[in-house]
Amino acid sequence: MLDNEVVIQKGTKGPYIQSERLHLYKPYAEQLIKSGHAYIAFDTPNEIERMRIDLRTDLLVPKTKKSRKGTAAAPAPDSSGADAGLLERLKQLRRTMAAAAGVPAYVVFPDRTLIELATHRPASLDQMSAIHGVGQAKLARYGRAFLEAIAAKPT
Repeated sequence: MLDNEVVIQKGTKGPYIQSERLHLYKPYAEQLIKSGHAYIAFDTPNEIERMRIDLRTDLLVPKTKKSRKGTAAAPAPDSSGADAGLLERLKQLRRTMAAAAGVPAYVVFPDRTLIELATHRPASLDQMSAIHGVGQAKLARYGRAFLEAIAAKPT
C-alpha cells in the first residue's frame, strides 16, 4: 500500500476502508460514522495509524435502470391486423432503401411504423403523416415510395 493510499476492500462483513494514514481522512470518516454509513471496526491505541472503518452495506440502494424519458418502453407492436404480404413488401422496400443510404433498416422506419402502414394502408401523404414514426423529414424522403408499395397489387 502506498504512503497515502486509501483502499476500499471487500471484507467478510462487507467493504471497508483501510489506509496507513487514515487519520488524514478523519473528517470524511467522521461524517460517514455520524451519518450511520460506516463504523469503526477496530481502534486500539497501538494501531491508531491502522484503524479500519467498515462501510455499512445494508444501506446501499441498488441502482435501477431508467429509460431516457423516465417511462417504460412501448409494448411490442401487434401485427395481427396487418396484411402479412404487404408487411413483407414494406420490409423489403425498407431494406433496399436502408442499404442504398448505408444505414440500418430501423433508421428508415421501425417495425411499428411498417405494421401501422400495413394495417391502416394510407392512400395519401396526409394520411401517412398520421402514422406513428412518420415525421415531415421521413415523409418527404420515403413517403412516395412507401405509398406506391401500399397501392401496388401483390405479385
